[in-house]
Amino acid sequence: FLLLRFALGIQKDPSLGEVEPKQTENTYESSWCTWATDLSSCPFYLLCTMSASRDISHLPAERRGVALTRSVMLGRQHQPGLFEGILGPDSVNLTFISRSHLELNEVETGNFMMRNLSQNPVVVKGSQQVAKEQQSFLSPGDSIEFIAGSDLKCFLRFRLEQTEAQPRVAVPVPTAPTFWLELDGSAVRDLPLEHRRVHPQVGFQGPQSLAVGRAFQHELHQALNEEALAWVSREHFRIEVDGHGHGIFTLVALSSNPMWRQRAEELLTMEKHDILPLERGDRIWLYTGASDGQPSGPGHKGTIVWTFCT
Repeated sequence: FLLLRFALGIQKDPSLGEVEPKQTENTYESSWCTWATDLSSCPFYLLCTMSASRDISHLPAERRGVALTRSVMLGRQHQPGLFEGILGPDSVNLTFISRSHLELNEVETGNFMMRNLSQNPVVVKGSQQVAKEQQSFLSPGDSIEFIAGSDLKCFLRFRLEQTEAQPRVAVPVPTAPTFWLELDGSAVRDLPLEHRRVHPQVGFQGPQSLAVGRAFQHELHQALNEEALAWVSREHFRIEVDGHGHGIFTLVALSSNPMWRQRAEELLTMEKHDILPLERGDRIWLYTGASDGQPSGPGHKGTIVWTFCT
């Protein structure tokens, strides 16, 4: 009977309701890939080129891209459905994408300043790790990698693309950070070294001054025990950079609580508004309540030490 139906070209009764496999696949795909954007209206955009969770090679650019205007926020809150689509709705890596993860601002045509807003670091240009509140600069062809795990392995990669040939404006290469601070001491909970580093803001004129205190490194200071944190001011100290490129750094005390600059075996006390020069390897001790007024005397609540690095 079936052979007879085939020979006569009789069509299957549509009431049987059989669904073709291809339709099932498309229905499944649309359920997790809900993001779509128009990339033709913007000359520059971010394109996802690698996902550790899914094969995205078949997805059109508008399903895995983000159009870049003069200022764009990147994160699960700002591109709903994008990260679920390219990672998968059940991917554990979604937890490493913050609601507001990155901010990109165009400083010149095709040149973007990227600032990390998340406690989860990213890697720019394949090697430059950018932690929270740090900045980097991107041009077409540069990549942003989202990383996770103890080995900081890349699970998602975007590349800055341009839709068509655009006139490029030559801009000065931003100066790399020339110094940073590393937090240590018995009051600090166990954190990887890269999460205990603080860098200054960087621009085309070089690194800016760096202010340290609860008002500036909120999440990092939460790594201190509560008793020691009570002795940290909102604006505790500032490191200033010589604006003439001479590599001269100074430490300015901003808190009413005492602090110390240690150089080798020498320990100098600093009070509010005191200024001392800084050199590589100098250590900055903060007072935490010791009865003898020393950084690690009787009754202290744990030591807080910043090391100046260049």
